[in-house]
Amino acid sequence: MLWIMIFILCGLYAASYILSRQQTRALERQNIALRDDNVDLERKISQLSQVQNLLTEAIEEGVILLDSAQKIFLTNPMAATLSQSSMIGKTPIVALRHKELDDLVQEAIHSAGELQERLIDLNSCKFQVRVKTLGSSHGSVTAIVLRDITILKR
Repeated sequence: MLWIMIFILCGLYAASYILSRQQTRALERQNIALRDDNVDLERKISQLSQVQNLLTEAIEEGVILLDSAQKIFLTNPMAATLSQSSMIGKTPIVALRHKELDDLVQEAIHSAGELQERLIDLNSCKFQVRVKTLGSSHGSVTAIVLRDITILKR
């Protein structure tokens, strides 16, 4: 009877060991797949970051992007020159201290994706300002594009 119990315990141990090894192999395969996915995502993020940098550097107009909380999360070099300090994390009214621009942003946000446009004087320059908000299930993004038309208006 003792031998039967030992035999059963050995069988249970062997089955447990085999099951454990199978689970370990399955987890290792999943880990490899996740690492591959992670490498792909990191590559795509890097590519998108390069495209973002290329576009923001190449555009002559000032570009300011706002998140769904109406905080600035991206500016290009031309837009950055409009403020004496970094605009990132601030609202446009705080960053640029311009009521008319802030009103235009609010109109765009509340106009269900319609393009809003206005001529605005800012820092002794005349700008054609276009603002549009795009929404999705992940939130909204508002784009402010400022085109310096000072020379054209003289």
